Amino acid sequence: MLDNLLFGINDVVLMALTTITMVLSSTSDTVAIAYNLAIPSAILACIILGEKFDTIDFIFATVNGTGLVLISKSRIDNSEVSQETSVLGLLLSFGCLFLCCLLPIAPRRLAHRGKEDPNLLTFMAGSCGLVMTSVYLTVTNSWMLPQTSYEIFMCLLLGFFTVVSFCAYTRALKTECALAVVLGLTLCIPLTYCYDVIFGNQGIKLLTVAGVCLTVGSTICFYVKSYCVTSS
Repeated sequence: MLDNLLFGINDVVLMALTTITMVLSSTSDTVAIAYNLAIPSAILACIILGEKFDTIDFIFATVNGTGLVLISKSRIDNSEVSQETSVLGLLLSFGCLFLCCLLPIAPRRLAHRGKEDPNLLTFMAGSCGLVMTSVYLTVTNSWMLPQTSYEIFMCLLLGFFTVVSFCAYTRALKTECALAVVLGLTLCIPLTYCYDVIFGNQGIKLLTVAGVCLTVGSTICFYVKSYCVTSS
């Protein structure tokens, strides 16, 4: 029960922190850091769950960290926003990364004990979100209900897809290798940049491209190596 509760609280804090970060930093840069999950998750799994992390994994982690440094430097050098805002956005992005890496720990701990229940995890996350956000909105007197039918429809649509995606995520953690799940999330990084370029008319610096290639490339190599070791 405690793991389920911690999972829900962690998810709520993560969503709130991600929303704040996207105000201070670009969506693509936030996603590039926060969803770079595979290798940082493996490091945390090694520390918390005692899972194996060898020399080759350390090399991949070094390459991955180099990519994050390049993305961060490109963001700080961005002249469109102040340096203080860029640094704060980056710090919050790394906070999101840490919480994202912690998110699979509870399901994996439960799975190790054969008590994984995706529906219960989804319910706990939703319940924690409802309670915590309701208290915050009441204390700050910032309730703002949707006014038009379009806003109501979009809120309902967002809620529906949130529940579906969250349940699919927790079920995937139960039935698939956790590394394969976080790899799928990591692959959304280049897609987010493509969206910004095509629909947002935003330019991307060469330094950012190099950083994304290093982070995504090291993640894919890490997965291939782990898959080969598991298969053999």
